[in-house]
Amino acid sequence: MYKVHQECFLMILPTVALLCLTSCDAFLPSPRLTAHRHRLISLAKSKSGELWKVERVDHISDWTDNSKVYPNPLSLKEHVPSSWFVGLNDAVAAKVQIDALETVDDSCTLSDDDSKDDWEECEAADRGLSAEAFILAGPRAELAFDPKECKSAIVTCGGLCPGLNSVIREVVMCLRRQYGVTQTYGIPTGYRGFLHPETWRLLDEENVKNLHTKGGSVLGSSRGGHDTTAIVDSLVEQGVNLLFVVGGDGT
Repeated sequence: MYKVHQECFLMILPTVALLCLTSCDAFLPSPRLTAHRHRLISLAKSKSGELWKVERVDHISDWTDNSKVYPNPLSLKEHVPSSWFVGLNDAVAAKVQIDALETVDDSCTLSDDDSKDDWEECEAADRGLSAEAFILAGPRAELAFDPKECKSAIVTCGGLCPGLNSVIREVVMCLRRQYGVTQTYGIPTGYRGFLHPETWRLLDEENVKNLHTKGGSVLGSSRGGHDTTAIVDSLVEQGVNLLFVVGGDGT
């Protein structure tokens, strides 16, 4: 599997939530409060090493020795600020609502010396200085692949839901207009369609422009298991290095 993974990059397209973040200092104008905040950070680092519990996400560099990167075409466009791009370690808190009266003593911090019961209690609490967070989705300033050499595919899997055709349309248009990726194939009938490349449909702006007015998925879908190795092998054979899988938990 290592060989096929280093040649083929699978990208899951999640539901995107746009969050407006403001500097912490905007809420802590008082020098006393600012100093208190720094003390909390120092305390958390000394006890648990990291302020947040964040599940690690694999990077392309984990699967290949090729460390070359390419500038995101969006970063080369005029009037596109650097703030549009997501940093490597940017994350978003799992829970926005907090207890404003929570103290440092109430916070859940752990060390290697704590017992199993302490760890389980802290995991259940999911609050304070060791609260859960998730890696933030969004465009990166640097890409692992040259967009000029990318060949993409999109598939819809599982049960049908509103908006699938709109996702197909926007992926095709965004890839062509913003990134310069001109080859995008639609995989019919869900995961099973990967094994029959002769049925793949080349998608362009002309044949997707009105998809948002139609229900269901023009690509079709299917449920059930799949042979991951066979799918990846098929993608490698067809030269696809960018895949969008659209669906719910079953994908």
